Amino acid sequence: MAEASNLHHNFVGEIEHGVKLPSLFTFHKIVLALDIDAHQLKDIEEIIEMEQFLTDDLDSME
Repeated sequence: MAEASNLHHNFVGEIEHGVKLPSLFTFHKIVLALDIDAHQLKDIEEIIEMEQFLTDDLDSME
């Protein structure tokens, strides 16, 4: 995604891990890179929580 959005990969990682918040301009670049509608991100927190739950669940099965 960093390459597609023309953002530095470290910066994208910081956004993904909640260390940094993107500006509106950066958010727009990310939405375009993901080829999605910005409205699809409205429930992103729920998706992240579910992903973490599933990852933890799978890790506990190993």
